[in-house]
Amino acid sequence: MRRSALAVTAAVGAAALLCACQSPQQQRIERARALEARRLQEEQLNRMSGSMRDVQEQYGATVQHVSAMQGQVAALERRIQALSSEVESLKQQLALERQARQADMDRLLQQVAKETAAAIRSAAPPAGGGRSSGPATAGEFYEYTVEPGATLSAIAKAYGVSIDSIRKANRMKDDNIRVGQKLYVPKK
Repeated sequence: MRRSALAVTAAVGAAALLCACQSPQQQRIERARALEARRLQEEQLNRMSGSMRDVQEQYGATVQHVSAMQGQVAALERRIQALSSEVESLKQQLALERQARQADMDRLLQQVAKETAAAIRSAAPPAGGGRSSGPATAGEFYEYTVEPGATLSAIAKAYGVSIDSIRKANRMKDDNIRVGQKLYVPKK
């Protein structure tokens, strides 16, 4: 910008030197040209200064925007870290709840087995050997009537025999039983 002003000043000075060699009419024309050139340069300088201010304002706004975005990114990264920690905590709680649920199920199974054993012990005496629909194998048996909630595995555990021995004694193809069904349970 200062170079332009110096160039204009130099042009005006050069015009003044030339004026000494020229007629007054030519001198006026040269001065008018020099003044016009200076006016045009000042306008250009003013436009450039305005453009420079605009660029500086845009740069400042951009710097502020980038700074705000960096703050948002940092906040999001902290939130992601917090959520990751929370997910890990929830996974651990879920694992503990699964273990507790499995332990509860095991306790319930043992309780059913105990109650089934008690019901079996208080059941009728062993079944007679002369029935046509009796056990499939030879030996001594308890006769057990299936109660609600009883399972073949709980009955076997209560009597201390295998599930397979109960299935063989009753000609069963699978472990499905019904409430009220009569089962022969081999004596040990």
